[in-house]
Amino acid sequence: MSNKTVRMSMDEKRRAILAIYHNTKEVYTEKEIINLASKAGVNQNTIAEINQSLCDDGLVDKDKIGGSNYYWSFPAKKDRLLQLEHDEVMNKIETLRRNIKDAEARLADAKRGREDDDDGDEVGGRGVVAVVEDGTSCGTPRADECRQYRAREIAPERSEGGCESREGIRSGQGGGASMDG
Repeated sequence: MSNKTVRMSMDEKRRAILAIYHNTKEVYTEKEIINLASKAGVNQNTIAEINQSLCDDGLVDKDKIGGSNYYWSFPAKKDRLLQLEHDEVMNKIETLRRNIKDAEARLADAKRGREDDDDGDEVGGRGVVAVVEDGTSCGTPRADECRQYRAREIAPERSEGGCESREGIRSGQGGGASMDG
């Protein structure tokens, strides 16, 4: 047999120290955990650092009572943390499912309102563009106003007298008749 010692990786050291806590299910001082971990094959110089990293990761609990630090870790804690995380994820999934159902219902309502109005871009069977171009539509006051405006715009172009340009009429600089009458 050779006297070579097998070196442990950082992960193996963490598992060895955590196994000490979980197997014995007791509370230890820093000196006690260093002693037990060195017997388990962990290098004595790294035990305090690894134990602190386990505390930082939430796998080992630490409490200072008087002048001593006490460390402990129970297997049920990890299980409980995983259970809480699982419950939280399941609640989020359920919330998202409800949101999806609500969105689908709103989408169906919106589509239902639009199904009745498939010809929304047409007026009386004619396209909106055709109605605008020929200037006719239902007898609303707005439509009548549009017809009067078009008549005033087209009339100066067709008349032989009056202003020489439409711009003169619009600005009021021309010598022709006024547009009000």
